[in-house]
Amino acid sequence: MKKIISTLIIIIFIILSCSSSIGNNINKVEKTRKPMRIDFYEEFPNIENLSKAELIDFPSTIFIAAYSLNDFRIAEKLLYEINPDLEAGYWPILPESYFISPFSLTFELQCLIDELKNNSQDEKLKIMLDLEPPGRSFIFEHLNNISFFKNKKIIEYIIKNCEELNVEVHTSEFPYCNFFEKKRQELFGISYSLDKFSFKKYLMFYHTWYINQGSFFENTFLFIKRKIAEQYILKQYNKYGDNLRVGVGIIAHGKNPNETVISPCILDDDIGFLYRNGIKTACVFRLGGLNESYINVIKKYV
Repeated sequence: MKKIISTLIIIIFIILSCSSSIGNNINKVEKTRKPMRIDFYEEFPNIENLSKAELIDFPSTIFIAAYSLNDFRIAEKLLYEINPDLEAGYWPILPESYFISPFSLTFELQCLIDELKNNSQDEKLKIMLDLEPPGRSFIFEHLNNISFFKNKKIIEYIIKNCEELNVEVHTSEFPYCNFFEKKRQELFGISYSLDKFSFKKYLMFYHTWYINQGSFFENTFLFIKRKIAEQYILKQYNKYGDNLRVGVGIIAHGKNPNETVISPCILDDDIGFLYRNGIKTACVFRLGGLNESYINVIKKYV
């Protein structure tokens, strides 16, 4: 009983402190509030998923996952046939490593560099680097083909030399709740500092990751963790402005079929939180889940 009462006190304290902080931010935003920009990820760019682009009648970028730049160009062409008013961004996924990190296969990262250098189009390419480590089993299986420090230099090269490569770099990164988590992720090369490099960072603040059907204490822990993450995101946004962006979702399953798809109501709460606090850009995972209910929520903010 004492534990429950103690937990409730902590929750009330966090809600009150968060509400106060959010209220202050709302007052600042009310006078200058502008429409948000809502972009989308699409991990499986087939005709069924890309056809959902017909629902979008506002400026947006669709980050299309592809195993190569050539595959991306094919999907990009299909997207423009469906909705020519949208932008397409290249979300490279690696054939074996899948995600991009210093734990990826070195030759796959080198292939990515080579194709960017050989890109013949004059228009600057928007590229989304999905910075996530592969599973432990993959790392142990391919240990001889992974060069951590070389890989980290390759990723830094893409971010640092974006003008030379004619790309606009965006990254998707795990959210962090404090300075130490941020530094740990930078150490392992799955986060890069906006103080050192010029790029757009999306923190994957997926409500899905904070939904738990387990015990009261598990749900309480996730609730507290989310509230702390919210405050840290606001702090980072106040420092970096629109270079700090937020991923929301998920509204359709990705590679992991066990993740919970959020309701339009939860999406409304999440985008509303960003909007009220002046965050200008969000990216929804993913396009294929879009329907009339979700799009009606999104149109309130664009």
